[in-house]
Amino acid sequence: MTRISTIASSQMSLNMRLALARQSSEMSRLSQEAATGLRQDVYAGDASKAGRSLDLRGQLGITESFIDANRLLEGKLEVMTEALSSVQTLAGDFRNLTLSGDIAANHRGTFRAQAEHALGQITDFLNTTYQGGFLFSGHETGTAPLDPDGTGTGVIYRGGAQAAVARIDAQREMAYGLTAKDPAFNDIFAGLGMVLNVPDLDTLSDAEFGQLRDNVLGAMNDGIGGLTALQGRLGDQQQQLSRQIESQEVRQRIYTGGIGDIEAVNLEETAVRLQQIELQLQTTYQITARMSGLSLLNYL
Repeated sequence: MTRISTIASSQMSLNMRLALARQSSEMSRLSQEAATGLRQDVYAGDASKAGRSLDLRGQLGITESFIDANRLLEGKLEVMTEALSSVQTLAGDFRNLTLSGDIAANHRGTFRAQAEHALGQITDFLNTTYQGGFLFSGHETGTAPLDPDGTGTGVIYRGGAQAAVARIDAQREMAYGLTAKDPAFNDIFAGLGMVLNVPDLDTLSDAEFGQLRDNVLGAMNDGIGGLTALQGRLGDQQQQLSRQIESQEVRQRIYTGGIGDIEAVNLEETAVRLQQIELQLQTTYQITARMSGLSLLNYL
């Protein structure tokens, strides 16, 4: 005698729909993991690994923030170095003009004009800005460091009294940059001012002009020597910052690798599992289709 199953067809249909939903969800998860190479839910399996992943991601975020900030500081120091080099060139050119053999007899007016030009150009370079802040104003980056003194013969320092300071790592700060009040700049401005404070150089005797030239040369030599020392100081800061960035990039790679070890999937295993779930899903669809075509006549 033929035995008819007592399981309701509606219940069987519900079970098949639930199976389809589970398999579709699993297929979607595996497809995403195969595409990204990362687990869809790294926190679902192992709580300790999840905690470790969160910690690594936190450390990675902090490290990358410092790398970004230090790269910006690196650019700032580079611009400062270029500006300082330009100041040094202008000062050197004016010193060479001061040494010129016929400046006393034939080109005193040119001498004064060049002093005025050098003063304006050096002031402009020391008032250089980078990303909205003045580079040579110390910690007062919102204030232009130099203003004309009102006489056309010199400048007044308006910047901060302290050096600028940047936090380059969680436990480390670095004083960086230069201020336009440094003695090297003062010497150069003093040398230019000696020329500009004489309204008419032609009124000076040869002896007086010779003494002026000697005084200007002394000031310019002191200033240019000081600028060379400042170049070395900026170079030391750049090297220090470069080493810090290199150290942080090593940490960045370590954190990234650790996160990958926890969150990455085995792509070969994922591909095999994806093929299996595709076959299961096809089979389930086929069974569901057959069930939908059954009627009481199939059991008679």
